[in-house]
This record gives sequence, C-alpha cells and structure tokens, in this order.
Amino acid sequence: RLLAVCGVVLTGFATIFEGFGILFILPFLQKLIYGPGSSLTIAIPQLRYVERWIGLIPEGRQILVIGGVIALSVLSREALIYGAGILKTRVSMTIADAYRARLHQAMISAEYDAVSRYPHGHFQTMLHLEASKLRTLTSQLIGLWEIAVVGGTVIALMALISPALTSLVLALLVALGVPLTYFFK
Repeated sequence: RLLAVCGVVLTGFATIFEGFGILFILPFLQKLIYGPGSSLTIAIPQLRYVERWIGLIPEGRQILVIGGVIALSVLSREALIYGAGILKTRVSMTIADAYRARLHQAMISAEYDAVSRYPHGHFQTMLHLEASKLRTLTSQLIGLWEIAVVGGTVIALMALISPALTSLVLALLVALGVPLTYFFK
C-alpha cells in the first residue's frame, strides 16, 4: 500500500513540475520575442514573483537560465513519472505473485478427485491467467488514483492562475458532462 501511495504522490509532484514548466514557458517566449530587457505583459499574479526572480539574472543570461529551468522541470517530471511507473509495476506484480502463490497452494492441497476431472494444464493456465488479471486490475486502480491526483493538481494550479476562469471551465465541464453521461448510458 505504501508503494502504491508513493507512486500516486510521485505522479502528483510530476504534475506540479509540469505546471511549473508551463509557468516559465510564457516568460521564456516573451523574452525570446521581445528581448531579454522586456518586462512581462502577461497578467498572471504568480508571474510577478517569476519576473522579480528573472530581474535578478543578468539580461544576457535570462533566456539561457529560463530555458534551463524549463528543461530541468521537464526532466524532473519525466523522472517522477518513470519512478511512479516502476512503483506501480512493482505493486501490481507483488500482488499478482502473492495471489499466484495462494492459488498454487490451494491447487496442491486440493483433493485428487476435485482436480482429476480437468484436462492436464487447466489449473496452471487458470493460475497464470487469474494472476495476470489481478495484476492488470491493480495497475488500473492505481492509474485511476493517479488520474484523480493529476486532475486535482491541475485544477489547483488553474485556480492559482485564475480562480474565475477555473470556475468557468469547471461549470462548462459539468454542464457538458452531465448530459453526455446520460447519453452514453
């Protein structure tokens, strides 16, 4: 359970790094187009802090430093996603192996009359198929939690940038989503 939780948390941090990288893309593009000495014209409250930090960097190095921050953010995000994937795989394989061991023990201790009526290899095939299904189910359940964490993180980042626009987007999603769920049912 702890590994699964760690994997989901890593995915949330990866989303934060993605938002951080996106936040720095706007100043990067503006400095690239209008020159290093230009001030930011984008009305996002959090960019004031970014602009102050960029102001501390010499003008000739601003684009390079901002590009480096974006690259570091992307690399960090990818490393966290990779780590979360490894944890998700390990958790799902550990659960499948434990289940496989229990099924194997049940097969070994079963009465001969109960297993002799099935063809050779039936239980071995069932053993591997059921464990594989459980592994897939575990991976998908962790994936659903990851999607929920990513969605919550994205909504939080959107709310930091513009609460009014976030409310509008969420209202539109609900207004369009509710009729679609009835349609697809």
